[in-house]
Amino acid sequence: MRITNLNSESDRNYSVDYLRAIAIVLVLSVHVSIYSDLAVSTETSKFLVNLSGYGIYGVELFFVISGFLIDLLYGGENKFCSKTYFLKRFLRVYPLWAIFLALQVVLLISLNLGGVALAHSISHNSVFQNYYLIIIIGLTTLLWISPLLWNTVIPGGWSIQSEIFHYLIYPIYRSRRTLSLSLCATANFLIYFFTDESKSSLSWLSFTSVMHYLFRELCIFGTLSFFLLGANLSNIFSKRIFNNSRRVILVYGLFVASLFFSKIPFGKTSEAIVILFCCYVFTQILVRVNSHIKLLQMIAKYSYFTYYCHFYILILLEKIYSKYIALNNTILKSYEFTFLTFFMITLAICLALGKLSYRYFEVKLISLGQKTVSK
Repeated sequence: MRITNLNSESDRNYSVDYLRAIAIVLVLSVHVSIYSDLAVSTETSKFLVNLSGYGIYGVELFFVISGFLIDLLYGGENKFCSKTYFLKRFLRVYPLWAIFLALQVVLLISLNLGGVALAHSISHNSVFQNYYLIIIIGLTTLLWISPLLWNTVIPGGWSIQSEIFHYLIYPIYRSRRTLSLSLCATANFLIYFFTDESKSSLSWLSFTSVMHYLFRELCIFGTLSFFLLGANLSNIFSKRIFNNSRRVILVYGLFVASLFFSKIPFGKTSEAIVILFCCYVFTQILVRVNSHIKLLQMIAKYSYFTYYCHFYILILLEKIYSKYIALNNTILKSYEFTFLTFFMITLAICLALGKLSYRYFEVKLISLGQKTVSK
């Protein structure tokens, strides 16, 4: 199979678009499965549940795409400007994070859930039961300091925080590629062989508990590995292969091998790698058959907004569906019908709102970043 040159105008954009679209569809499918199950009381479809369960690996695909695109933009021989890099990353990631954090806080207050229902501190004291403190922690994107905050204050927010970590690491990787890959591979092996899977992470009383939490639950090196995999793939596809000495080849080999030992927050790494490869092959087939699938391009374009927004739409759908729609109708109560309905409605609303967000908000921020950099 000929590898599509993702750096060419004719193929690269469509290939990356399709991969991004597949990634968000995977993520959406696994969450639709969960909320469909909550909405109906009938027996679920094991086949559909198992199939949609592979959607958890959509986030790893996003990490690979992110690393690929970042290195494609900033990994060349041109001088790297850290000011430009960090400003553009900030304007791309943070505004939507702040908006959905505000939305989550409003919903929590209006539903009278309170900070106690949201999270507790790792040591089970009352420090995180204060709304204002939770908001401050959220605004600084430091929700990962508690296992009960990192993915509850903003649904799905764990991956955004991981991505911010990747962005901070990238300048180091760019200047010390081989060393960075060596350290990441070493960390993957050490974490796999020398940390205790059963150790509780709900206590900060010991150094080992902290390390277990950071490495085995947050999986900071596991998610970074997929990001760096994407960054190195960009070197291959853009034909920017550097020193091919035996030492470099050995480091690359160790890094690839370490991927199978790395830890990811949800699922198995080996399954993630297989799913990612299948997604790539499927993308290449799509590009050859029809490189102008507008729906997939649209899904890809608004994928970042969709990632944030789909949780809230699914929560609302589940409440409405279970209370008013699927009460006395056998067809409407079926899991398969509910899954399909939730998926299509959620995707349609996300695309409509995503278009508005991109046109009137995100594009303006991107333009602001370009103007600021050009001054």
